[in-house]
Amino acid sequence: MTIFGAYSSFGIHREMISDKVRMDAYSQAILKNPSLLTGAVVMDLGCGTGILSLFAAQAGASRVIAVEASEKMAAVATQYRLPKTMAFGIMKAMTSALGSVLLARDKWLKPGGAILPDTATIYAAGFGRGSTSLPFWEDVYGFNMSCIGKELVQDAAQIPVVDVVDDCDLVTDATVLQTFDLATMKPGEVDFTASIELKPKFCKETPAVLSTSPCTPKTHWSQTILTFREPIAMAPENLPADGRSAAVGTHAFPAATIQLRISIVRAAQHRSIDISMETVSVGPDGRKRSWPVQMFNLS
Repeated sequence: MTIFGAYSSFGIHREMISDKVRMDAYSQAILKNPSLLTGAVVMDLGCGTGILSLFAAQAGASRVIAVEASEKMAAVATQYRLPKTMAFGIMKAMTSALGSVLLARDKWLKPGGAILPDTATIYAAGFGRGSTSLPFWEDVYGFNMSCIGKELVQDAAQIPVVDVVDDCDLVTDATVLQTFDLATMKPGEVDFTASIELKPKFCKETPAVLSTSPCTPKTHWSQTILTFREPIAMAPENLPADGRSAAVGTHAFPAATIQLRISIVRAAQHRSIDISMETVSVGPDGRKRSWPVQMFNLS
């Protein structure tokens, strides 16, 4: 099923509209920034039910053009009692979601015009075993089934898991992986490689921020989990001397930092990305331990 086929389902639209974090951020950005919306011509690309288009009309836009690739959703949305400033259209020549936004920006956004959202940032953080299935399988009504958990972790080391991570399971501070300026970025910049270092943590008028962080209320997007092939122990640098002969990243000699080099590129399959992750753990004495490169595909 393509992205546009998936968004022909009313279920996904109910999920998005029920996502309070998402809706609060969008409504605040649209309704509480009159200098951007009052009298403006607005295009809502991939409008779905048209809820954001209705917000734009409510905010005082002189004209709202709501564009949708799904004939089913566009047909339903035109049955509302629409403001006179709104018009619905169907555009089938849409690519990926972000690709379509950049295409529309380059073709129709006037000089000095605004795009919402205007920036997007990807963060990375390390998580502990509490975010894996290991604890569950270690005690199943008194029986140890940890062999199943280990199998699942091995699978997760190849295929990213999209799920909600509890902030109490984060064991490092969050680090910026990549920031996109949607007003200026080029389509080719969607693919990138970035190097980051994870360190253990110790326990306009109205800008709007839509966060999918584990430290904020959960959204329907959840988080994308990349699992190491084996756990890497981390601890502060003041480590007892008796563990210094052990491998870095083990419980006997925990790592002080973890260095990651992550590449994200669009895959041949529509709406799919390939991710590679190179991992190096660094001990408090500077010793390093490298792991084989891991490859993931996220569809």
